[in-house]
Amino acid sequence: MSQATSTSTSASAGASSEDIFRLPATMMIPGDSTSSSASTPTQAFHFSSGNPRIEETRGVMHLYRDDFAPSSPSQLPVGRKTLVCVLGVPNHMTYADFCQFCGSFIQHILEMRIVRNDGVEDKYSVLIRFDDQSSTDAFYKHFNGRHFSSLEVEACHVLFTFDVQYTGSIEHAQSTPASSTEQPSCVRGWTKTLVEFSQLSAIILSTALVFLNGQILLARYADIASSSLKSQFVLFAKLLRISGFVFFVVLLVVEAIPWYYVASNLQHSFDINLQIISEYNDLLTTQLENQKIYFETLIREVEEETEREISEAIEKAVSGSQKLQKMQAKLDRCVKEKGFLDELNENLLKNQEIWKAKMLEIEAREKKALKVKDNKVQELEEQAIDNLFHKTKRKASPMDDLPDQLVWDILGRIKKTTDRNSASLACKRLYHLDNEQRKSLRVGCGLDPANQALTSLCNRFPTLTRVDIVYSGWMSKLGKQLDDQGLLILSNNCPCLTDLTLSYCTFITNAGLTYLSSCSNLSALKLIFTPRINGCGILSLVVGCKNLKSLHLIRCLNVSSVEWLEYLGKLEVLEDLSIKNCRAIGEGDLIKLGPSWRKLKRLQFEVDANYMKLYDRLAVDRWLKQWVPCESMEELNLVNCIISPGRGLACVMAKCKNLEKIRLDMCVGLRDCDIIGLARKSSKLRSISLRVPSDFSIPPLVNDPVRLTDESLKAIAENCTLLESVRLSISDGEFPSFSSFTLNGILTLIKMCPIRELSLDHVYSFNDDGMEALCSADYLETLELARCQEISDDGLQHISRFPQLRVLRLNKCLGVTDDGLKPLVGSYKLDSLVVEDCPQISERGVQGVAKSVTFKQDLSWMY
Repeated sequence: MSQATSTSTSASAGASSEDIFRLPATMMIPGDSTSSSASTPTQAFHFSSGNPRIEETRGVMHLYRDDFAPSSPSQLPVGRKTLVCVLGVPNHMTYADFCQFCGSFIQHILEMRIVRNDGVEDKYSVLIRFDDQSSTDAFYKHFNGRHFSSLEVEACHVLFTFDVQYTGSIEHAQSTPASSTEQPSCVRGWTKTLVEFSQLSAIILSTALVFLNGQILLARYADIASSSLKSQFVLFAKLLRISGFVFFVVLLVVEAIPWYYVASNLQHSFDINLQIISEYNDLLTTQLENQKIYFETLIREVEEETEREISEAIEKAVSGSQKLQKMQAKLDRCVKEKGFLDELNENLLKNQEIWKAKMLEIEAREKKALKVKDNKVQELEEQAIDNLFHKTKRKASPMDDLPDQLVWDILGRIKKTTDRNSASLACKRLYHLDNEQRKSLRVGCGLDPANQALTSLCNRFPTLTRVDIVYSGWMSKLGKQLDDQGLLILSNNCPCLTDLTLSYCTFITNAGLTYLSSCSNLSALKLIFTPRINGCGILSLVVGCKNLKSLHLIRCLNVSSVEWLEYLGKLEVLEDLSIKNCRAIGEGDLIKLGPSWRKLKRLQFEVDANYMKLYDRLAVDRWLKQWVPCESMEELNLVNCIISPGRGLACVMAKCKNLEKIRLDMCVGLRDCDIIGLARKSSKLRSISLRVPSDFSIPPLVNDPVRLTDESLKAIAENCTLLESVRLSISDGEFPSFSSFTLNGILTLIKMCPIRELSLDHVYSFNDDGMEALCSADYLETLELARCQEISDDGLQHISRFPQLRVLRLNKCLGVTDDGLKPLVGSYKLDSLVVEDCPQISERGVQGVAKSVTFKQDLSWMY
C-alpha cells in the first residue's frame, strides 16, 4: 500500500492539467481495498460512470475515512492529494447547479467526473481534481459540511481521495500489485493515437466546461490540441452554441480513455473509443448535412415566396395602374363636370339675384298701382255717391233732412245682404249709417286673402254682433281658408261679438277657440264640421266665455264629452244645446250637465245612424239616481235615440212641464206610455213631430218591437189642447205599414186640437175619407201630403171645401193627377202651392191653382 501510495503521489505530481482522471499504472493498487489492514485510514466505494448503452465504466474509490479526519480544520490528512470527492449530491441538483455551487473554485478545477455509488439511486458523487494542493485544501475547508442551499437539508460532504481504480467491464475491479504488474507495451503509433485521443477527450471535456463556465476554459485548452483538432473543436463549439446541445457532449465525453488499463483490454477499449469518435463524426456530418439541406430548403422557399410576392406585386401594380388610369380619367371628367356645374350655378345665382330684384320691383310697382287703383276707386265711389246725392237732391227731398232713427228703420227693413250693400252706396249718409248699424256679417269662400279682408271688414263695421263664416263648397283654388290667426283678428276687432258660426272651417284648431275665449260677450256658438277641434278646445272656450247660452255642435267628429259638459253644468247659464252626429258623445254623457238642466230651454240630440255609440247601460242608469229638473225645457228634438221606459232620455220626456215643441225621429223603443206621460205633463205642447220605424225597418236589436198606436194620439188630443202643428211620418220603406196610427186616431187628434199645420208622410192609413173629414178642420191652414199613395183625385178635390187652408204641398203622390186640382183652378184660394215629383201632375195643370206656384219634377226616385 505504501508503494501504491508513493506511486500515486509521483504520478499525481507528474500529471498535467490536461489529464482527465487518467492515472498511471503505478497508481493502481492491486487487490480489493478490503484487504487493507484496519489501520489504513481509507474506505472503499464502488461506483459506475459513463453511458450504459455504449460502455459502462465501473471502479472503486479509496477515500480518507471520516474518523481519521483532523480535529480542527487546520489539521488535514497526511498524504492527501489534489483529488477530492463530493458525496451525496441530490439528483435534483443539476451539473450546472453544482458548478454554480462551486463558485470561484471552478477556475482551479482541472478535471471533474460524475460517478454514481452502487445501491444509491437518488444521489450522485463528483470527483474533482484541482491544479494545486492549496486550492484543494481551501475547497475542502469551505464546502465540507455546508448546505447546498438554505432550503436543503443535505450538507456537502467532501472527502480527500486516496486512489481511484477503474475496470472496463461490470465485473469487480481487480487490485493490481505494484510490484508484480508489468506495464503494457505499446507498438509505435499507439502512443501518438492515445495522446491525440487524450487531447480530444480533454478538449471535449473542456467544451463542457466552456458551456458551464464561459469562454475562459475554452481558450485555456484550445492551445493544447493539434491544429486539426483545434479547428474541429472550434467548429463543433460554435454548432453546439447555436444548437444548445451541451449535455450530449458531456455524456459523450464521459467515455474518456481509462486512466489505467491492462494489456489484455487496451486494444479493445481503444477500438471502442475510435468507433465512438467515428460514429460521432458520422452523426455530426449527417446532422450538418440535414441542417444544410433544411436551411437550403428554407432559403429556397423564402426565395420562391419572395419571387411570388414580387410577381403578385407587379401584377397588382399593373392592374392598379390601369385602375388608376381609369379613376384618373373619371376624376378628370368629374372635375370638368364640376367646373361646368359651378359655372352654371354661378350663372343661376346671378340670375336669381336679378329676378329677385325684378320681382321686388314688380311687387313694389303692383302695390303702388293697386294703391293708386284703390284710391281711384274710392274717389270714383265718392263721386258716384255725390252724383247720386245731387241727382236725388234735384229730384226729391234731401236725405239729410230725414232723422237718423227713420234712416235706421229703413235700413233695418232691408234683409238681403246684396240689397243692403246697394242701399249703402246710395249716399254717404246711408253708407256711414250702414257701417254704424250693421250688426251681422256673413263671409266665406270669397274672403281672399282671408285675414286681410276680415281685418278690413271688422274695421268697417265696428258694431258687429253676429258673424257667420261659411266655407261650404270650398276648394283649394278659391284661396286659403280662415285659420286661427283670423279668429284672433276677430276677437281683437269685434268687442261686441255675441253670435259666431264656423261652418266647414277645416283650418281652425283648438288654438283658434282659445283666442275666442277672450270674447267675454260671446253667448252663442255654432260649429259645423270642424274636424280639427276636440273637447279640449271646447273646454278652453267655455272657461273664457262664461256667458255662453247657446252651443251647437254639428258633425264635430273629434269632440268628446270630457270636462266641458260638466263645466257648463256648473255655470248654469246654458239655454240651448244642440249635438248632432258627434260620434264621441253618447246619450249617457248628457247627464254631466247636472244643474244646467234646470235652465235648459232647447235640446237637440241626434245620433249618427251609421255610427251609434255603444249603449252604456250603467251611464243611462244614472238618470234614475240623479234628479234631472227640466221645468224650463221648451223644445226637445231627439233623433235616432234609444228610448227605454224610465231610463235615459225617457226621464227627460216625463219631466218637461213647459214643453212646447217636440220632435221624436226614429227613436227606437218609444212606447205609448212614454207619449201618454209626456202629454199629461206637457199641457202647453204646441208642436209634435213623430217619425216612427215601419214594420220592415225596426232594428234587429229589439226582440219585442213596440209601436205607437192611436192611444198616444188620443192622449195628446185630450191633454194638449193648444196643439197647432202635427207631423206624422213612417220611415220610408219598400212596403207600406198599417200597424201604427189609423185614420180614426188621426181624425180624433184633428177634431179635438186646433191644428193649423198638418204633415203626413208615408201614412198609408190616410185616404180619401180622411181628406173629406178635413173639411171640418176649422183651423187647418197648411197641409203637406208626402207619399200618401191612398189619396186620389176624389180626395184631393175636397181641398176646395177646406175653410182656412192657405198652403198645400204635394210630394211624390202617385194617385193624384191634374183632375184633382181642377176645382181650384182660377179660384186662387191658396196662397201657395208646391208640387214636387208627382208623376201624374203636369206643370200646366197647376197653373192658376194658387197665388204662388212651385213645380218640380224629378222622377229618379221611382227607379
